[in-house]
Amino acid sequence: MLDEVLWAYRTTPREATQHTPYSLVFGMEAVTPLELVSPSLRIETYSEEDNDEARRLELDLISEVRDKARIRTMEYQRRVKRAFDKHVAPKHFQPGDLVLRKVTVAGQQVGKLQRAWDGPYRVVRARGVGSYELEDSTGNTLPRPWNIEHLRKFYI
Repeated sequence: MLDEVLWAYRTTPREATQHTPYSLVFGMEAVTPLELVSPSLRIETYSEEDNDEARRLELDLISEVRDKARIRTMEYQRRVKRAFDKHVAPKHFQPGDLVLRKVTVAGQQVGKLQRAWDGPYRVVRARGVGSYELEDSTGNTLPRPWNIEHLRKFYI
């Protein structure tokens, strides 16, 4: 079944490139098994002599097709990023702000009846984009910086 799934994936046009992965690699569309059973216009009008010349022409133009696909992919990624960024509200903390940090156990969330947030902690300083050093209420600095994804502003 893996062969059929891979064939379907490789011969389905991608939204980002408007081409199939097969055509971007080989420079032409694949002949599907259905076209062999029920011949299409492409199969019926096939001739060996015309095919060689058309194939050479397609291979000459494949780099241009790939460049256009690369440009379409970059535009698609830009559109996806813009759509994602619409729903993301940026967070920033200043030194001295009080924050809560997410409680984690070995990288996994704790149970639903346990506290999800621990603190409050004071932001000591920012270390790069979205990374902060914290200290607890006794003034002890935590051993590692925390990502902003795992922090939440604490309101008194």
